[in-house]
Amino acid sequence: MRALDLAKRLLASSAVLFFGAIAISVMTRDEWLALAHAAGIVSAVIAALGVLLLIAAGLRRVGLAASPPASAEAPVDHEGGQTGWD
Repeated sequence: MRALDLAKRLLASSAVLFFGAIAISVMTRDEWLALAHAAGIVSAVIAALGVLLLIAAGLRRVGLAASPPASAEAPVDHEGGQTGWD
């Protein structure tokens, strides 16, 4: 699975879990409030992981686009003096 797809799934599942936590805390009694808070915390952790993965996927995509294609004529490190490149 690609990192971007995984990030999208993590963010979507975090949103659904957070809406469930809000529904539990609004519609039920005080006994369920601890469960709603725990679901909110888990949702925040999942969202943070999704955002970090989204940033990593974006940086990877930018890095691949910015890197020049490797050419066969590029000198190797030990050939620097022989080709005149310093």
